[in-house]
Amino acid sequence: MSLADFLRRKVPGFKHAYVSDSGVQIGIRESRHIVGDHLLSQQEVVTGAKHADVIARGYFPIDIHNPNGRQGASKDGGVWNDIDDSYDIPYRCLLPKGLNGLIVAGRAISASHEAHASFRTQGGVMAIGQAAGTAAALAAKNLVSPRDVDINILKSALVADGAMLVRDTHRAAQDKQRADAAVQAALDNGSISAAYLAR
Repeated sequence: MSLADFLRRKVPGFKHAYVSDSGVQIGIRESRHIVGDHLLSQQEVVTGAKHADVIARGYFPIDIHNPNGRQGASKDGGVWNDIDDSYDIPYRCLLPKGLNGLIVAGRAISASHEAHASFRTQGGVMAIGQAAGTAAALAAKNLVSPRDVDINILKSALVADGAMLVRDTHRAAQDKQRADAAVQAALDNGSISAAYLAR
């Protein structure tokens, strides 16, 4: 409700906006993961690991809330670890070890608890879902097991549909400069508080 109020007060075009509906129960942040052909680790997330079979990229810091339910992700026992660079999510994380004919998408892919705390965001799981759906379509079209999908054809199909599997370092630097300038302008004009910034 506070975000809706902020939008009405501060963002042009939202003057008459309102929340029409909200979830009736809390969301479960993490449950079970498969054991896949590859386990995405905390180390890979933090260091920005790259993989030949990349099907999506993660970008969010490791954010683990306190399991005792105290408020605040980065205090009172929670974890907030910034990452060095975006990291690759390999296709092998979507393939259950020892089981053919299945592709897993979303938060249940093969990953450690800490890695999940990064890729679990909407953008991350949407990219994984796009990859899983595209891989399933290619497997069906070519009458092969998901494990036998040609990774280069899968990557080409994902890129053709707008996926960004390789970081454009020049564009990333420009985007960071624009983001830093926007944050500084918002701090300067009092739109946001530095208390909400990770750094």
